[in-house]
Amino acid sequence: MAVESVNALICMCTIYYSVLCGFILDVTDSTTYATAVEEVTALCGDIGLNLLLHNAGIHIVNSFTNVSEDAMMQVYKTNTVAPLILSKVLNSA
Repeated sequence: MAVESVNALICMCTIYYSVLCGFILDVTDSTTYATAVEEVTALCGDIGLNLLLHNAGIHIVNSFTNVSEDAMMQVYKTNTVAPLILSKVLNSA
């Protein structure tokens, strides 16, 4: 996502702060999940998180003959595995 888009999303979050909060997080880096949990816990308190919108995703353009295993695994990790694991971590917090 372009930096401008992230900044626009954060701006929207500050306008509607009472109902919407945003975080910038590299979902493929699970070492950042603990910080995300702390931030969500601090904001939500006893009410807890009731809706999570994952806005992470990548698409690597390649032809069938040129696609690599590494590229496909990166897409799978970013678009499928990481959001699932992050949701699991947040749910158990």
